[in-house]
Amino acid sequence: MKNKLFFSLIIFSFILIHSCKTVKIDKPTETYVPPVYKPEVSTIALPINVNMTELEKSINKQFFGLIFEDLTDESLQLKVWKTKDFRVRVENNQIKYTIPVRVWSKFGWKVNKFGFTISDYYEVTGELSISLSTSLSISPTWDLRTTTRIEKHSWTKRPVLRAMGINIPIGLITDAAIAGTSKKLSSVFDESITEIADVKGIMTETWESFQEPMLVSEEHSTWVAIKPVEASCSPLKTENNNMMFTVGVKAFIDCIIGDKPAKIDVPKLPNLKLVKSIDKDFLVNYNVDVSNSFIRKTLKEELVGEKFSQGRRYILINDIDFFGHDGKMIFKISVEGSLKGTLYFTGKPIYIPETETVEIVESNFELNTRNVLLKSADWLLHGTILRKLEPHLKFSVKEFVDPMLEDLNKELENYVIEEGIIIKGKIDNVEVENIFIMPLSVQLNGKVKGNAELHIEGF
Repeated sequence: MKNKLFFSLIIFSFILIHSCKTVKIDKPTETYVPPVYKPEVSTIALPINVNMTELEKSINKQFFGLIFEDLTDESLQLKVWKTKDFRVRVENNQIKYTIPVRVWSKFGWKVNKFGFTISDYYEVTGELSISLSTSLSISPTWDLRTTTRIEKHSWTKRPVLRAMGINIPIGLITDAAIAGTSKKLSSVFDESITEIADVKGIMTETWESFQEPMLVSEEHSTWVAIKPVEASCSPLKTENNNMMFTVGVKAFIDCIIGDKPAKIDVPKLPNLKLVKSIDKDFLVNYNVDVSNSFIRKTLKEELVGEKFSQGRRYILINDIDFFGHDGKMIFKISVEGSLKGTLYFTGKPIYIPETETVEIVESNFELNTRNVLLKSADWLLHGTILRKLEPHLKFSVKEFVDPMLEDLNKELENYVIEEGIIIKGKIDNVEVENIFIMPLSVQLNGKVKGNAELHIEGF
């Protein structure tokens, strides 16, 4: 009986010793790889509309009463008055003008013979409708170029001579009236168009305004910095009584959370590139830091006290921590149960957009831990405990990403860069491209996509 009891105690002691092993593993080196950012360029579209109604008003304000006269030649003198408002419209990518005018002309003849001068003069009046068209183009140096030509003309009231029986030189009067009037009007039309659409002046001012970073949220200390690098323009087109084209500003747009970024060194407005169309996709490059203290708190709440079994063996997690090593996360877990001590395993963080969480995949025991477990607890190496742990290794970044989106969208509804220059848009898609393990945080790097346009008040 005593022998049997003694034998049982030996077996129990053997099982106890081998069922709860204590391991001591050297901590891996804590190292951090400097993050490498590859920001993408974005396009801010600037739709420019030359409204024909506004152009018509501008031109009509500049003309009233007598608009042209030429009294230098005694044989043909001319005066032209505006009779009604000029009509302006767009058609086939050209600006069309209809100009109703009243024409007065004094013409005559003069003969010098035998020392005598014989002459006679006649006055006529009539009303003429002149049609002109202007083609627009924009040069690489941002100058708006105009080419105006006469399309047709017609007398709405033919010239009437005060003295009957005299042939009126209608062709001569018509040509003189049209030539003089159209030359003066073309000059004013061109000046009005360039004044209404001062593209070069507006773009120079807008380009320079990008130097100052923009505060979009004082509460979260969120800034947007725009560094323009290129400008392009789509061809002119006409629609709904507007002459339209779009200027695209290619720029690196960064969202920065923290201290105000330094003033941006913006180069001078470059020459314009003429392109077939403007890409209106708008994106903002961003970096969001998720603090390590927040991640540790989340992991502890998720895992401390949890038991993971494999057959009759198990481990109970008492504590968990993490740090960086060559771009990966190394998790440090203190366990008891069938094994007691501190274990280290690596994992790769990935972003799950549907849940706005960072999860850990490809987990594996770190080399030092593997070497020790091979000798003392290889059941952990060949088992599924790490696979069971993985679903718990996650943390939400919603409270870090969502405020950034809300701040950007709120400001993009009507963000005034400076008086008269406004960005309007909406961002609705977040992409996380890189996750960097930092000494004090896990940094999410990527872009948010949407659309945005630059608006110039008064254009």
